[in-house]
Amino acid sequence: MTPRQVSKPCEKGCKAYSALWRNTGTPRRTEARQVSAELRRFAYSFVDDRPNLSVVEWAESELSLSSQVTAQPGPYSTFNRTHVQAPLECFRDTTTTDLVLCWAAQTDKSTTLSVGTLYRLKSRPTPTLIVFPNETLAGSFSETRLIPLIESSPQLSALKPKDKDKFRKLEMHLTTAPLSLVGSNSPANLAARSAGLVVQDEINKYPGASEREAGARQLAIERTKSYEPLCKRIYASTPTIEDDDGIWSLFLQGTQEYRWLPCIHCGVFSILEWKQVKWSQEAKDAKTGEYDFGLVKSSAHYECPHCQGKITDSDRYKMMRRGEWRAANPRPMPGWRSFHLSGLFSPSLSLGKLAVSFIQAKHGSLSDLQNFTNSTLAEPWTAEKPLKVTDEHLTALLGTTDRGTYDPADGGVNLMIVDVQRDHFVWLVRRFYRGTRSHLVDWGQSLGYDQLDATFARYQVAMLAIDTSQGIRSQELYEQIAARPGKWVAIKGQPGTMGEFYKAVQIDPHTGGKQAGQVTIPLLHVNDEHWSRELFDRLDGRVSGWKLTKEIDAVYQHQITGVRRVQVKGKNGTTDTKLRYRPPFDLWDCEKYALCLSYVVGFGRADPPALDKSPTNQPPPPPREGKIEF
Repeated sequence: MTPRQVSKPCEKGCKAYSALWRNTGTPRRTEARQVSAELRRFAYSFVDDRPNLSVVEWAESELSLSSQVTAQPGPYSTFNRTHVQAPLECFRDTTTTDLVLCWAAQTDKSTTLSVGTLYRLKSRPTPTLIVFPNETLAGSFSETRLIPLIESSPQLSALKPKDKDKFRKLEMHLTTAPLSLVGSNSPANLAARSAGLVVQDEINKYPGASEREAGARQLAIERTKSYEPLCKRIYASTPTIEDDDGIWSLFLQGTQEYRWLPCIHCGVFSILEWKQVKWSQEAKDAKTGEYDFGLVKSSAHYECPHCQGKITDSDRYKMMRRGEWRAANPRPMPGWRSFHLSGLFSPSLSLGKLAVSFIQAKHGSLSDLQNFTNSTLAEPWTAEKPLKVTDEHLTALLGTTDRGTYDPADGGVNLMIVDVQRDHFVWLVRRFYRGTRSHLVDWGQSLGYDQLDATFARYQVAMLAIDTSQGIRSQELYEQIAARPGKWVAIKGQPGTMGEFYKAVQIDPHTGGKQAGQVTIPLLHVNDEHWSRELFDRLDGRVSGWKLTKEIDAVYQHQITGVRRVQVKGKNGTTDTKLRYRPPFDLWDCEKYALCLSYVVGFGRADPPALDKSPTNQPPPPPREGKIEF
């Protein structure tokens, strides 16, 4: 209801109420109720800028999309885009302080940001700041999306100032609140404005922090502090690489909501995943390997992971209308809601078109495949995917020996690594040979040192290395090592900046105590980054000879596959490969340290590492009479 619509009833109501008092002195009950209703409507007209409507109801009754925004211009509707409804309501919800949209291209991300922002300016006005990677994109967004939406609505058009100079594409002084659009490459513009609502689009393309100033995203967030606790921050982007400080890291901090759809055949809910998109096998020529893209496009469909039912595009559209958001993070940051949406949920992208794009990207350059992963699947790109037990990695490494068995006369040597926890030990025994051949013997847990000694004896271990980086137990460990001279050694992981692949030193286990200076024990410093890369090279088959037992349990599988290599973007635009760990990874550390220890004693390698030139790092002579001297 607009002020113009309510003016006549309010005038009528006031006159009626005055006449009743003038003519009778006391209004009759029925007439008084009628007058009160008119007066209530009159009172409500003063808060007409804050209608008791949801964001979706307001948008669908007020906005129209132009041909500049969509191929189907007309009144705004979420009928075929129900996925935008929950994120839109976050603009109204006072409990949501931070909204994260990790969405693929062509999933209505920009339109959703526009609609939500305009709702706030109309119904819950506050100074608003919209940030883009650069000013050109900000201007384009304003001209093609924001201004057409404003002009499509009588309510919003009424907010435009009479002075045309105060309504520019990058600066709009609406009668409710000012709206500014800036580029993230202009720190001065970001720092000059305070806002109760900050919308940041394509944040993964923002410049990072420098020595002189924080990053653009952080600068924009600072603008909301004066409006706490009623401010609201919106972040939106397609992801890039997994471990950068961008949309993916923000998504993980929130509720991590994914869109679940009911199968058109069996009714079971699931998330649309790319691996379930299928097309005719005949589309690929068996001899030449070339694709018939016409057949790919016409035969592409989605296969339900539960009933294997064939889902066409029309089926998918029906399913999308009945979808629902489900959170995967039980402990999000307070006030944070985050939504993930891939291109499979886009009503404007057919499965056939997506399938063709994937094949072209897969057979194109690496950057093409990364772009498909980021822009279409809305997934972060990793240079090296996590190891897959069911594919070409651990399964291919399964050996011929049963767990706990080995041939003591085959010329190998057993090495044992112990990872120390607060109340128990995790251990692993691996057998090494000359060259790169090696096979896993056994792994497990022990509660005390006597159990470790028993395992040491059972497998005729030549040397045991125990991780002493657990600070609360280091002194205890040093004393246990000193009590077993020639059998146990200490080992510690060091960052890759240590400059050497490994370094063996002697330390006093009783430093500062009464027994100080009486004995020394060996300590092996290990370059974590280098030996993790060496282990990866063996797990993915680049270095041959690395074998497991016939079978591995879920514990070993989970801990080994939980470590992965990812590409990280540096501040200067370069990329580097880093390791990321999913705890627990005790057995990974054991395998890594075992590999390093094998180099130290002269086994498990074809050639010494190139940087390994110091005398202390040279391999000792072959073991004599089964004993290894450190």
